Amino acid sequence: MEEPLSDTPTVVGNDLYMQKYTDSNFTSQFLTGLVDLKNAGKFFDMNICVGSTKIPCHRIVLAAASDYFRSMFGGTMKESFTNTVTIHDVEPSTMECLVDFCYTGSVVVTEDNVTDLLKASDVFQFPTVRESCCEFLGKKLHPSNCISIHNYAESHSCTQLVKTALTFIASNIVEVTEYPEFLTLGYDIMRQIMSHSEVNVDKEENVYEILLYWLRDNISTRSESFCRLMECVRLPFIRRIYLLSKIETNPLIRKSSLCQRLVKETRMFHTCMLDLQDNASIRLQPRPSTGIAELLIMVGGCDENCDQATSIEAYNPITDSWRRLAQFEGNLRGGYAIVTLGNDIYVTGGSQGSQVYSRVWRYNSQVSEWSEVAPMLLPKEYHGSVVLNSFIYVVGASGCECYDFLLDRWTMIASLPHPVTNCSVTSCLGKIYSIGNAFNSEEMIIQVYSPETDSWSVLPCPLPQMNFVPHITSLKGLVYFIREDSTEVLTYDPTSFKWSKIPPMLQLHLGGSAAVFNGSVIVSGGYDEQFGLAGTIEAYDPDKKAWSVIGMMPRPMFWHGCVSIYRFVSTPTGLKFTADADLHDLTPLLKPPAS
Repeated sequence: MEEPLSDTPTVVGNDLYMQKYTDSNFTSQFLTGLVDLKNAGKFFDMNICVGSTKIPCHRIVLAAASDYFRSMFGGTMKESFTNTVTIHDVEPSTMECLVDFCYTGSVVVTEDNVTDLLKASDVFQFPTVRESCCEFLGKKLHPSNCISIHNYAESHSCTQLVKTALTFIASNIVEVTEYPEFLTLGYDIMRQIMSHSEVNVDKEENVYEILLYWLRDNISTRSESFCRLMECVRLPFIRRIYLLSKIETNPLIRKSSLCQRLVKETRMFHTCMLDLQDNASIRLQPRPSTGIAELLIMVGGCDENCDQATSIEAYNPITDSWRRLAQFEGNLRGGYAIVTLGNDIYVTGGSQGSQVYSRVWRYNSQVSEWSEVAPMLLPKEYHGSVVLNSFIYVVGASGCECYDFLLDRWTMIASLPHPVTNCSVTSCLGKIYSIGNAFNSEEMIIQVYSPETDSWSVLPCPLPQMNFVPHITSLKGLVYFIREDSTEVLTYDPTSFKWSKIPPMLQLHLGGSAAVFNGSVIVSGGYDEQFGLAGTIEAYDPDKKAWSVIGMMPRPMFWHGCVSIYRFVSTPTGLKFTADADLHDLTPLLKPPAS
């Protein structure tokens, strides 16, 4: 141990030499000394009285350990100059625990004292004791007590314990329904549970049936809440036959305008009529326990040696893993476009040397196979493709076409009034937006197509000078313009005609790809600021207004295509909710009482 300094300072030249000495054992020895004084009953200067119990202690120790007692003893209250302080509404044993904590910094939490200790530590401002009680309750969660613990935590503003309990309820929802407390839940907590992605069921139909079970317990007062809670059921992932036979026949759903909108949305999803980018919501995100996931698909591209890939890679964000899908049977040389219709992927056109293709390939995700479908009427390269109202539209300098997948047939639509090169397109609020370079000019032209009138119009373009045509995509009613020559991103709001800047990307993505995935704008791959080929995938969350890295490509690529699809990726891990045979029969419950 270092020797203490002498009382006489050491002088070196004209400077005073000093050294600070710290005893590393002082704090623990000091606390031990306080405990020894307490145990020996020495120097007490006050008593805490709880009922008939007196707890002798040192005023300064309590004031040092608790802001509550510091304010009490340091102010003008009578407790600041009396030797006895009376405490109400707390058990003597609980107060003794808190006083002991002031001396030792430790407390024993048990099933018998945890609720009283949590409440008292909250009142007397012992935050670490409060946290230890919350942690203890979090470890004791069970389907039989999780609702009461959640309610207790909420009443005492224990934010983290509320979240922990809510996640536990969702993760064990099937078992929780077996206890009577479930049927006492109110609208607010039911909405939080039903909205939770961790609801652990083997298929989404179970969520609807659990909600129906809750409704039946008090249908007279819960009918309106039931209809509002239907927003939390992820109807797009319910089988069509179940939707038709069980949900659409529900008399409450048939009478509710909100529920009818939800059913219409689901039908549009099933028939590929729903614009997933405009209608991005939690309902379009499958629950992990059902075995369905939204996958990010990378198609083709070039590596750092400019070798062109024909592989199709799928990224599962739940497992943070990549999986190779069926290899593309043709070649992906360049100039092609990629789009999804439903859960199938279409690759249109492209070129190799002087040869420009009109062929169209389709990837069937159900059987994981590629096949050729009807070719476009005209060959196309460096064009754009987009889906709107279940039709595939291709937009390019050589003409614009529309594909009907039911008829496997292409038809010509109005041509661009100003033909452009390196066309990028997206759909937003029922219209198609196209941007590209005017021929023999560096001018960027934005053109908007209306399917109702089969006509194009030019949108005034206040974009700054760019070296490359930006990627464009849309999400929640905004068109995003993602630059390739900088990290800048701009948005256009078609309803207000307003242009805005959003926070810049975390890095440059020259030659990268853009898409919408899991409710965010995704940008992947390409060259970064150091001219290195990067495999970074970053996402922009429009709610948080921030970019974050969500993963890495299996290998760095540029000029690749990027889309997303839904697919069964594993056997469902959730539990099955077993309902009574008459669960769906609400007629007897809706009958007016006999007069």
